[in-house]
Amino acid sequence: MKNIIYFLGSLCIAVAFAFFIQNWLSSYDDPGYVLIGLGHWSVETSVMVFAIGLIIGFFVLYIVFRLLGVLFRLPSKLKHKGKSIKFNRSQEALIAGLVDSAEGNWEKAETTLIKHASNSGAPLLHYLTAARAAQSRGSIEKRDEYLRKANEQSGETDIAVGLTQAELNLSANQFDKALETLIKLHSIDSGHASVLKLLHQTYQRIGDWEGIRKLIPALQQNKVLMEAEVKLLETETFSILLKQASEKGNAEKIQQ
Repeated sequence: MKNIIYFLGSLCIAVAFAFFIQNWLSSYDDPGYVLIGLGHWSVETSVMVFAIGLIIGFFVLYIVFRLLGVLFRLPSKLKHKGKSIKFNRSQEALIAGLVDSAEGNWEKAETTLIKHASNSGAPLLHYLTAARAAQSRGSIEKRDEYLRKANEQSGETDIAVGLTQAELNLSANQFDKALETLIKLHSIDSGHASVLKLLHQTYQRIGDWEGIRKLIPALQQNKVLMEAEVKLLETETFSILLKQASEKGNAEKIQQ
């Protein structure tokens, strides 16, 4: 719209200028002429006609070049618009998938999220939510596929992907896989509260009280548990370790 206004404004100025020139030239007995020769051809016209021809030629060429510019930019504009439409659809799909997941419509959520994941600005959220949905409906194979795709998007050192993977493994009673992932995450960030919390839960589920004993200082230091909870955990841990040592008759461990 702004370009059209500029164009019409320029055209009005040019017409006014031509009118002024005409009045100025008409004050002379001989307003002059223009002679253009090319080989055997020649064109003779008045200055006024020549000036008007120049103005018209300028605006014709301007329109032609503007149209050519629009035509050259059209493919990229269409491509950009197509990407924008796909991106907006993916954002809508993400919201719909999260809502379906919250409502327990696992299969619908999974289908919606995966369909638009490749065009999303946040594909990681699509794959992680789809992985949760797949596990909730009992499809462990699909869950692992989505987690693998999430890893490809973020890299193997991403804490969010690893935590989701460990949490889902723990929920599915895949304790060895959960522990393997959590130990790797712990080596990346030893003070991450969520990693420590899941490690604590995993050690408890598999009954690794020695692992919990080694973890207690980190749980306390990073405030994963309240002080009273740490004290209770210490009491429970050392009581069980003492019992295990006594059953094995390990006097050194009992003394320790």
